[in-house]
Amino acid sequence: MALSISLKLDIIRALLTGTAMEPIIENLRANDILSVHRFVWEKTLEFGIKTRGRHFPQEELQSRLRSISQAQISRGCPADLKNCQLYDCYQQQPECMRAMALQQIEAMCSAVQDYLNV
Repeated sequence: MALSISLKLDIIRALLTGTAMEPIIENLRANDILSVHRFVWEKTLEFGIKTRGRHFPQEELQSRLRSISQAQISRGCPADLKNCQLYDCYQQQPECMRAMALQQIEAMCSAVQDYLNV
């Protein structure tokens, strides 16, 4: 599903101000959470490139997200996955996917704040 313009604007405002994303997305359905995750990923990369230049190391951001996923797996992934993939859990573990997506979205918001404060 495509995100509404007002939701996208709310997300961008939260990214710029550093406010919590959870109140904005807490009532969304699982598939909408995945769309928000993708949108935030794209905007985080854009902010990183704009603030750090074309040679922005995406690995830095990916390592933040990987550490969150690995922490979830070590706590006992309900799907018993070796690598946490949001799209793998969308159908079978929607609550776990929702929690993981929110943690990753908050981590990306934190990254944007780091980029803006450089």
